[in-house]
Amino acid sequence: MLVLFFFFFFFFWLLFYYYPFFILIYLFILFEKIMFFLEIVLIANGTKANQRYLPVVVIFFFSLLISNVGGMFPYNFTLTGHLFINLFFSFVAFISINIIGIRRHRMRFLGIFLPNNTPLFLMPLLVFIEMLSYFSRLFSLAIRLFANMMAGHTLLKILSGFLFVMFKSGGFFILLDIVPILIFLFIICMEFAIAFLQVYVFCVLFAIYLKDVYIIGH
Repeated sequence: MLVLFFFFFFFFWLLFYYYPFFILIYLFILFEKIMFFLEIVLIANGTKANQRYLPVVVIFFFSLLISNVGGMFPYNFTLTGHLFINLFFSFVAFISINIIGIRRHRMRFLGIFLPNNTPLFLMPLLVFIEMLSYFSRLFSLAIRLFANMMAGHTLLKILSGFLFVMFKSGGFFILLDIVPILIFLFIICMEFAIAFLQVYVFCVLFAIYLKDVYIIGH
């Protein structure tokens, strides 16, 4: 993995050294495409009124993406592989959503915990269930991200240790390393895809939760 890192680093360094203007243009186009993509996510899973919160989603997207992908490089650490870091992101998202809901609806915001046309005798039970479901979002965002990133990186750690032992053994075992190396490279590619996918899921859930507090109703 260290060899791959230096190969890609050297390759992109040469591109940026000889074609800086070319690279900057494509980086700008990429950033514009990501902004457009996040805007579609926000509208598709919420309302058009949620477009005003696009900067918040962009900050979450790039913060989580850098935290996820950062651990894929040698001698680095995946911030989102730490549960408390994920709880921080989840807490910030949860508090932001509630502030938006309270500012918009004031006291009517509490109606999110009580479905319409609920019989009087069921109100205490349903309020308890709705509150439990609502506040569990705080932990579901963090635990989902933590579990997926930790599982993938643990698998990479196990496979890299296995490959190191086979290389160290030498002889016939080096020939047998071809298949594990291909599997290892495939899993690395999958980890990059999962790193992006988990950020996408986080942004989608943020948009859905934002819609729930923006338009209160069951």
